[in-house]
Amino acid sequence: MSLTEARSHNLSKMKFFAFDSFEGLPQPVSDTSVEIWKKGALTTSEDEFMKMVREQGHYVDKVRTVKGYYENSLTDKLQAEFIEDCSKAMLVNIDCDLYESAVPVFNFIEPLLQEGSVIYIDDLFAGYKGSPNKGVAKAFLEYQQRSRWQFHRHLSIGWWGRSYIVSLDKVEHQGLL
Repeated sequence: MSLTEARSHNLSKMKFFAFDSFEGLPQPVSDTSVEIWKKGALTTSEDEFMKMVREQGHYVDKVRTVKGYYENSLTDKLQAEFIEDCSKAMLVNIDCDLYESAVPVFNFIEPLLQEGSVIYIDDLFAGYKGSPNKGVAKAFLEYQQRSRWQFHRHLSIGWWGRSYIVSLDKVEHQGLL
């Protein structure tokens, strides 16, 4: 979808990064209410992913994959490379399912955000019976408390996902989620 939108707006200089283990979920550390969330579940190989990108036919040469579980692949060195390249995020799609997967993602993106960045968090409340004190929602709450950014609720996508617009502006009475 991002590639299609970039093409429709003639954004040929954009770069796209896909961070994924390409081996499915890691072994969950936290308890979830989703029985299928086990090590290796939800696997899409890197080859399968790139095949989907090629089928779109837009900006295929602009897509770079970064393989590995986030605690290993989202390194300080990689973050420094993005900062040195002046790469800023326009859209961050977080589809981690698990608390322990989401925490390193939020740590990694902090210096890469800019005002107007959009963060889409899939499965914000899934897997933990809607509790904001567990899973990805908990990781996002913790992140908001330490981040210099403000996150303004934008769109709800189904019952599971939500997007936010990033700014430095404080807004009175804004809920964390």
